[in-house]
Amino acid sequence: MIVQPEISAIVPIHNWSSVSDNISELLKQEEIVFFKVIFILDSCDPEAEIELKRLLISTNNVSYIVLIRNFSSAAKSRNEGLEIVKTEWLCFWDSDDLPNLRGFLDMYSHVSNSDIDLAVGQIRTIYIREGEELKRKLTKTQSLFMLAMDLGFTRILYRSLFIKNLFFLNYKSGEDVIFLAKLISRKPKIFFSNVLVYRYFNANWILKKSGNSTINELHLLHAKLCEDQRMQQDGYVKGFYLILIFKLLLSILKRIVTRDLPLTITTIFNLFRLLTVRNFYHFYKLLVKRI
Repeated sequence: MIVQPEISAIVPIHNWSSVSDNISELLKQEEIVFFKVIFILDSCDPEAEIELKRLLISTNNVSYIVLIRNFSSAAKSRNEGLEIVKTEWLCFWDSDDLPNLRGFLDMYSHVSNSDIDLAVGQIRTIYIREGEELKRKLTKTQSLFMLAMDLGFTRILYRSLFIKNLFFLNYKSGEDVIFLAKLISRKPKIFFSNVLVYRYFNANWILKKSGNSTINELHLLHAKLCEDQRMQQDGYVKGFYLILIFKLLLSILKRIVTRDLPLTITTIFNLFRLLTVRNFYHFYKLLVKRI
């Protein structure tokens, strides 16, 4: 029996050989028939298309689209997927992680006949080093404040109409943070679920990035968040942005302490500028907000 998909899933793939096993596990889940999966093979070897389509054909009743692009950009790949989404609901998955499709369907059953714009599930982070699992951490998000602290845009179910004309900026890092912040500025109605919907495999948590490219990426992200935050009028939205900015500055300071980045007067100035009475008021409003 062919099931009409209710949810689209946009999945960029850049390095097929390293994620093929994850994609195989994803397609083995029985609930895959309720999803239309949009794969974007971005700057992959030609063999990747052959192997992916062979895998898809071997899986019964999977509705899918495979796009071949040379963006070398996860942001551009996701935007390409957004252009062709036809279902009422959608989600974004990373090819090196493993979504729990039953969890997504559970959220869908709670919000499909409501006026909810976003459904946020729980995410489990699995820390891996040299192929071995070291530890697991379950993130429990039940408020807008905790969403700002935890982020994780891949564990969210989005109503397609609500995010219409919203796209990812072509940043090398942090494009998902800006996307989520802009989404919150639209003041969505959010349903927070207790269901585990996503397994995030963090294999790069011990790696250190340094150099001018990293500094430029962080400063670019910080400047964009500050620019957007100044344009916000709603106190809750301002608080959301401020938490993102605060987290980013702490991340920069942590890199400075570990000598991955140089200490600059600008970084210190931006941190102290954030710690004002007005900003703490916006933090407080977000903290006591009940959604």
